[in-house]
Amino acid sequence: MDDNKINCFPALIAQKLNTGFYNHAKVGGSNERIQRTTQNYILMDKKPETFNKGGYLMELEHKCKTDLAIIMWTGMNRLETMEGTRWRTANWKTFKLDVPNDYLPTQDSNLTEENAKDPKYYLYLNGYVKTLSARYNLKRSITGMLATKYFLEALNIPYLFYSFSSKHFTPLLHLLDEEYSEYTNIGWSSYEMSKKEVLRELPFLKQDGFLEITKKAKLPLGRKDHPLEEAHINMADIILGDIKRHGYDKTIN
Repeated sequence: MDDNKINCFPALIAQKLNTGFYNHAKVGGSNERIQRTTQNYILMDKKPETFNKGGYLMELEHKCKTDLAIIMWTGMNRLETMEGTRWRTANWKTFKLDVPNDYLPTQDSNLTEENAKDPKYYLYLNGYVKTLSARYNLKRSITGMLATKYFLEALNIPYLFYSFSSKHFTPLLHLLDEEYSEYTNIGWSSYEMSKKEVLRELPFLKQDGFLEITKKAKLPLGRKDHPLEEAHINMADIILGDIKRHGYDKTIN
């Protein structure tokens, strides 16, 4: 069994709480994927659950309830699409933000070629993502986060939200205080939440993410700045502290 699956922070948390868990994280996943898989998993009749038995992971599928949702939101500039019946995340091979040009990706920013089986699909998708500004991606991510928050609250499911890196969000939060409008053949003012209102609902956006916590603790980082085992142990301890502070450990079976 891959040690990454045993030593990642979700597995470490479940082991400390003596409970099963299910880790939805997949390489290159987007915030849209997080919202979709969270909602689908919770509403499914039968769902997989993983248990750590003596350093080995055992997965069962049965009717189980969700006692706690721990979500670590990712970068906002990823996009989920569908090619046939296959979900695909549009991951960037190279990405630069052209701030003077309305926060759009630069023209030399490109997706990885693995984003599509069909070369034409890749060509179209690569062009389309360059029309999506960081301003739009920020608002789209916030909309998904709010929808997930109130979905969980409606079902009385405790949750904790974190970000992988706060640097994906904090430098652009000032854009939330701009004046926005909507247009079809006519225009009108748009209802928009201010930065203060967004942070009231999603306070984790102004807090350090997993990456910043790891760097401040001077723990080793792997390829592409991915936190390694020591960082996962540290993050698990932080989350366990949050779980106990909120009293969620008393409701986990």
